[in-house]
Formats: sequence, C-alpha cells, structure tokens
Amino acid sequence: KQAEALEEIVLRDINMSDPPLDVAATGYIKLMDDMRKYVIESQVVTLLLAFVIITFILMAVFRSWKLALFSLIPNVGPIIFGLAFMATLNIYLDPGTVMIATIALGLVVDDTCHFLVRLQRQIEDGDTLPDAIAETMQQTGRPIISTSIILATGFSMLILGNFTTTVSFGLVSSFVLLSALVADLIILPAALLIIRPKL
Repeated sequence: KQAEALEEIVLRDINMSDPPLDVAATGYIKLMDDMRKYVIESQVVTLLLAFVIITFILMAVFRSWKLALFSLIPNVGPIIFGLAFMATLNIYLDPGTVMIATIALGLVVDDTCHFLVRLQRQIEDGDTLPDAIAETMQQTGRPIISTSIILATGFSMLILGNFTTTVSFGLVSSFVLLSALVADLIILPAALLIIRPKL
C-alpha cells in the first residue's frame, strides 16, 4: 500500500506540476546524420551553380546563348540516366554518390565543347550541316571515345573495393560517363539535324 501511495503521489506531481518535456536527439549518430544532410544539400546547390556557370562559359565560347543551352542536352541527359540507374539498383544518395553529378558534368561538358567547336569551324568553312557533322565525327570521334573509355575504366576500378559508398560511386560514375559518350556521339548529332540551331 505504501508503494502504491508513493507511485500515485509521484504520478500526480508529474502530471500536475511538471512542465512539458522537450526531447532532442544528441550524440555521434545525430551529428553524422546532420553532416550527411548538409553534404547532400550543399552538393545539390553546387550542381545547380555549376550548371549556371557552365552555361555562361558556353555562351562565351559559342557566342550564342541558344547554342549554349542546346549544348546542355547531352550533358543533362547522362545525369538523369545516372539517377535512374541508381534508382534501379536501389543505390541511395549519400555523401559519396551525391558528388557524381557535379563531377560528371565537369568531365562530360569537355567532350561536348570539343564536338561543337569543331562543328562550328566546319560550318564556317562552308560545309552543310550534315557534311559538317560527318567531318566532325571523323575528327573528334576517336578522341571523345578514348577519353570517355579511359575515364570510365578508371572509375570502374573502384568497384573492386569493399567500401559500399566507393563501390557505388565507381559504378554510377562509369555508367554516367559511358552514357555521356552515347549522348555526344548519337543524341547530339541527331538533335542537331532535327532542331538545326544557328551555329
């Protein structure tokens, strides 16, 4: 009876006199989760900023804002394919995989610039668009293929590791780079022939 009476007094005091309790998670796990969220959010902002900066650089290189926006077609596509690839394999965004898009954009845009600058020169020399594309493919095709395969092979070596984040990074990066190769050599020429932007 004394125990029951004491319990009743304690419960009454808690219910009637104590203010509501505020609960907050703390500790190492909370800190790591906050860092993970911060890295992912900052990388998304960085990717958007990279898109804007690269677009302005392409405008300066091509001297045309329309062509600069058009050149983003083979650069945005592989990143979207990479995200779809991650979803298919149930690879989640983490501090490692979230960096893939920004890194891939920096690598992929180089091949696109190489292709379009050469194409502009062929147009300036008087070639028609189909002839200019064919000549550009002959001149730039091998270097684009070589650099893409070398980079994809280098990133694919990470798949041999044991750390899951690194393995995912290597797998998705290789896929994105090979997708970019297809985009630059197939999708970009096809889009040029269909849309026919002013070069």
